[in-house]
Amino acid sequence: MRGTPDEGAADTWLFEQAQKVGAVFVTTDKDFYHTIPTRFTKHHGAIVIALRHPNGPAILAKFEAALRFIQTFDLQSNVILFTDNRLYTHGT
Repeated sequence: MRGTPDEGAADTWLFEQAQKVGAVFVTTDKDFYHTIPTRFTKHHGAIVIALRHPNGPAILAKFEAALRFIQTFDLQSNVILFTDNRLYTHGT
């Protein structure tokens, strides 16, 4: 949460905050793709965007693709990883 008082907060705390309000968690930190399924058995879902050369327009384009994808995919207790050329899902 760059530019906020919560910048630098622990990953687990950040994810828990999203879950408290029933939000889908969106991040560019690829570590979440591996840690969420092992630490949280039930959650509202997560979208991870991990690009080789991230920049605002590229991240936004992948996020728009994610929004289209979740219209036909149950995100509940699932984590989706978007890379430059692939999409991976990991359920808990």
